[in-house]
Amino acid sequence: MKKIFMISYGGGHSKILIEVYKKIKSEEPKCEIVYLAMTTSKRDLIKEKINFKTLENYIHILGENIEQKNLTAEFGIEYVFNDYVSKKEHDLYNNICLNELLKKYNIVYLKKLLSKYGRRIYLPLDSMQNIIKYEKPDLIITTNAPRFERAALIVGDKLNVPTLSIEDLYGDPNEADMEIDLELNETYYSKTFGKYICVIDEFAKNNIENQLTNKSKVFVTGNPNFDKLIKKKSEKIKRKKNLTKKVLYLAQSTKFFDVIISQIQKIALKRKDILFIIKLHPNQKSNLKNTENFLLENKELDQMILDSELIITEYSTSGIEALILEKKVLSIQLDKKKCPIPFEKFCNTLIVRELSKLESSIDNFINQKFNYKENNFNNLGIAVDKILKVISKILNGEKI
Repeated sequence: MKKIFMISYGGGHSKILIEVYKKIKSEEPKCEIVYLAMTTSKRDLIKEKINFKTLENYIHILGENIEQKNLTAEFGIEYVFNDYVSKKEHDLYNNICLNELLKKYNIVYLKKLLSKYGRRIYLPLDSMQNIIKYEKPDLIITTNAPRFERAALIVGDKLNVPTLSIEDLYGDPNEADMEIDLELNETYYSKTFGKYICVIDEFAKNNIENQLTNKSKVFVTGNPNFDKLIKKKSEKIKRKKNLTKKVLYLAQSTKFFDVIISQIQKIALKRKDILFIIKLHPNQKSNLKNTENFLLENKELDQMILDSELIITEYSTSGIEALILEKKVLSIQLDKKKCPIPFEKFCNTLIVRELSKLESSIDNFINQKFNYKENNFNNLGIAVDKILKVISKILNGEKI
């Protein structure tokens, strides 16, 4: 029996792997899958009734007295209540990562790194190696998240275990990861991919191939998280005339979140003809207060998109979901750095680079008709099938 080790964080990462997990279980029922759920990924796994493990299942192999360490307090990392991550798991997660970093850097320098880069500096290679040696998988599957997912890819390569990473974006290295590599004289943070890589389209394939320093193979498969959108596209929202127009803002934990929200609130104060719906990222916390036409909601994302005339985001992959669901997307790009998603190459999108132009951009764009003739996305509805073919060939030792 072949064994697959999956690991992911929450949000779009877990949703991708869940679709792959279900497909494997359906087509290869004898294949054993161990899913290590990081942080809020448990929410999606519980919803799908998928069995999973957490770091607490591996305490016996993660080193002596790791639970007793109090590094979170030492580094001032506070626990914020979460329905899916207990304080015990929060402390264990941070203790593991901090403990490994302290083997390489002194406490003063590590505090400086954390202050500068946050928990993106985490790369628990030793702990991940212990877990993978314990599980003995035939294949490791992750998405493109940092920290534990990235560590799994690095360790898999070191232990000669095949690794498959499924990219949810377009393969551009994160700016912070590049800065970390430059400061630490590393390449792990910004240039780690699986031995096999699945991507959304040819643009992503070419982008990643230009960065590869090894002999990884890249396959255009599409994104499994978009497969289900084919059925959703046929759903229509019946509206009464003269209702306020809905604009959905898909928020992210970026440095521009506060100024964007502030600008949307200002517009909402004077524009009662527009209802602004705010969908926070799964890991985001906010004390925002609802008003008559400025509401925080946490309903099913696809339905929220379908129920809106216009979608606003910075670079969330949910913006691509919106385009597939035939909704126009306004991308706010205040940073001069390259956007991780090339929205400027897509039809039915508008880029806003100055917040002072947000209101006029909404007015001009919201009434434009959707262009149905152009299609930026292929492999819709078949991405998970294509990925399964890659997985099957890897497990069977076939040439791909």
